[in-house]
Amino acid sequence: IIHPEAEFADQLAKRLIVNGALRALVLDNKFEIIEANLPANLQGKTVADARLREKYGISIVTILKKQERRNILGAKVEHNEVTGVPRPETVFQPNDILVLFGKAQDIQSFLKENTL
Repeated sequence: IIHPEAEFADQLAKRLIVNGALRALVLDNKFEIIEANLPANLQGKTVADARLREKYGISIVTILKKQERRNILGAKVEHNEVTGVPRPETVFQPNDILVLFGKAQDIQSFLKENTL
């Protein structure tokens, strides 16, 4: 049985728990995958420069790039392009969305220290 209202409420609660997350997937009591806007202080830096694994114990699964496209009716729609697994030399760009994996508390620490 599918309960869309319950599923939506669950996703909303997870986003509220992970302050700064656009979307969150809680895998268990410890680990989660979240989407978050790139913090301004990381723009122009490389994945290696960010040192997220060393500093916070979290990994960048991929980077989403916001793209504008036209749908079948010709209307502009926003689409997120998946860039694949980022390399150490990948440079963060404004408007990037990070897909992060790690312990909930480590992701929270990263978001708290790097967002307003």
